[in-house]
Amino acid sequence: MRFFWDTFRLSLRARLCSWRTWAFALLLPAMVWAFMAWLPANERAAPVQVGVSLPAEGGAPFWERLQGRSGVAVAFVAADADTVRAKVATGQWDCGLLLPEDFAARVQQADTRALLTLCVGEGSTAYPLVRETAAACLAELAAPGIAREYLLESGIATEQSVTAMAPRLQEALPDTQRVGVTLRTLDGGELEPIRLADAAWGGLLHGLLAVVLLIWAMFSAVDMGRWLCEPATKRLKALRGCAPLLLPRQLAAAVPVFLAAALALWPLSEGAPALWALLGYLAALCALAALAARFGPVWRALPVLTPAMPVVCLLAAPILFDPAAVFPALDAVCRWLPVGLYLRAAQGVPGCLPALWAWAAAPAAALALPERRR
Repeated sequence: MRFFWDTFRLSLRARLCSWRTWAFALLLPAMVWAFMAWLPANERAAPVQVGVSLPAEGGAPFWERLQGRSGVAVAFVAADADTVRAKVATGQWDCGLLLPEDFAARVQQADTRALLTLCVGEGSTAYPLVRETAAACLAELAAPGIAREYLLESGIATEQSVTAMAPRLQEALPDTQRVGVTLRTLDGGELEPIRLADAAWGGLLHGLLAVVLLIWAMFSAVDMGRWLCEPATKRLKALRGCAPLLLPRQLAAAVPVFLAAALALWPLSEGAPALWALLGYLAALCALAALAARFGPVWRALPVLTPAMPVVCLLAAPILFDPAAVFPALDAVCRWLPVGLYLRAAQGVPGCLPALWAWAAAPAAALALPERRR
């Protein structure tokens, strides 16, 4: 045990005296902070912005209902018709809603045919959600008029009696009589739209950090693999074995990286769950890197595979999108990869943190196995 701590202490001292360690340690928080500073505040507040052109009079009730639904998945911005068309055409806004000047009169008459105009750009993705939201607001406004016309046409009420019913037609149903819609994720958990919108950019930054740490672990495995090939290290390995040599060196290399990554996560203000997830993820990467350094063909192939790893992570982990939603057969694979486990553990999903430590324990145990003699 003393050999382990002495090796760790000497390796950590050597790491702290290297300019490369400090350069990488400063790179992580600088990268995240620069991304947060470059991203406008309104872009972090809502994933999608939608322009709304209101009439000079009569559009306030519709706008109030839209504002009540703003900030969850979309942010509605009031503007004139020309501005809406221009910003949608240039991709600054996802889509836009245009209301005619006689909007209030047509709603009162229950004339909803072609009442709203939806402007959609080439890169628009949220227009189905915006369309349904606008239709819900319009239906809420037109419901009293539609109910009045139905009562008159069906003979349930007359002109005199329907006037007395007008206050009841304006009343909203109590919660016990409404149809509730519950959103759930693929794993059966309840989906909270507000929490999902607020955590969108946080998940992207966690994914960016996970990819950078994975690349660091691959280069760390190459460095340790080369170190194992040195004559002095070979003689020491014959006396001590691979695990007592590799694990303390890898742990010493991970200490400044963990501190830098924790500093990079500080703007997200996610507290202890994110730090524990980061610690488990780094432990898994360190164990895998140490195991890869033991096998020459593996660590020699890592520099060739490194450029492709960001693309693989984006396709196999829910960073920009969830691949399991497109290809359900990949759900079992994506769910248990270290990157995917880290992203879910940072969100507080139960069971992901123990799975990360299992990823760390299995390679460490395999590293302790005796090497086959040829």
